[in-house]
Amino acid sequence: MKSFFYVVLISVIIVSCKKKDDSSSAQTNSNVNLSSGLVASYPFTGNAFDISGHNYNGTVNGATLTNDRFGNPNSAYSFNGTNNYIDLSGYVSSFNFTQPASISFWVKSNYDGGQAIFSESASGAAPYSTNIDIGNNTTTSLSNELVLVTHQNSTTNFYIAGYTTSNRNLLFDNNWHHIVSVYDSVSTKIYLDNALLSLSCNYGTNNGQYGNVPNATIAVLGTRYASGYGAFFNGSLDDVRIYNRVLSSTEVSALFHVTN
Repeated sequence: MKSFFYVVLISVIIVSCKKKDDSSSAQTNSNVNLSSGLVASYPFTGNAFDISGHNYNGTVNGATLTNDRFGNPNSAYSFNGTNNYIDLSGYVSSFNFTQPASISFWVKSNYDGGQAIFSESASGAAPYSTNIDIGNNTTTSLSNELVLVTHQNSTTNFYIAGYTTSNRNLLFDNNWHHIVSVYDSVSTKIYLDNALLSLSCNYGTNNGQYGNVPNATIAVLGTRYASGYGAFFNGSLDDVRIYNRVLSSTEVSALFHVTN
C-alpha cells in the first residue's frame, strides 16, 4: 500500500489506503512529517494521479504500468527511451515556484545514456529550464556523468551540477535506486540511496536555484524540452514527490527507508 503520509509527528501514525505501509518508517522517524510542503505526489498506483490533495494529475503518453520495487504489479511506470513521457504541463505554474525545493523519486535503469527524469521549461527558442537528468553524455560539461541537475532562468543565472564517477553500477544496474535533489538557494544537493553526493560544477555556478523559468509552459516526467522533446528516459520510475521546501537528511532517510 502506498501512503500519502510516510511518516508523521510524534506518536501519531496516519495510514492511507494507498499501497505502501508506512508503519516501520513512522516508528523509526517519528519526528518528521513528509506531508509538509508537498506540492505533488505520484505513487503511480495504477495511474499518474497526484495524491497530494492538489490533483495535479499527469497525462500518460505511452508509458506502461509495471512492478514497483516491492514487486507490486501496476505500481510504477516503465518508459521505452524513445517517445514515452508523463505530461504535467497543465500545472506548470504550480511547479515553477522558486527555491527552496526538493524532488524525490525512485528509478530503475540499465541504460547509461543521457536521460531526463523531470523537466520544466519554456517552449520557445530560449533554453530556460530546470532539469534533473541521469546518465553519461547528458551534457557536454562534465565527464562520467551519473546524476545531474541543470538550471537556467536568465542569460546569467545558470548552472550544471552533478556527480561524476567511473563506477556506473551505482545507478545503471537494473535495480531500484532513490534520488533526491534539494535546492536551498545556496547550492543544490543530490542524494543517491540515502548518501549525499559530492558534486562537480563546470558550467555556471551551483547556486541552488530552482524554477522561476520565464514563460514556462512545459512540465514533464521522462523527457525534457529544448526546441523539441528529447533525452527520453529508458527504465522505470516510481514515487515522484515534489516539495516547496528543503528536505533534511533525516527526511531523505525516512523516504529511503519506507517499507512495503
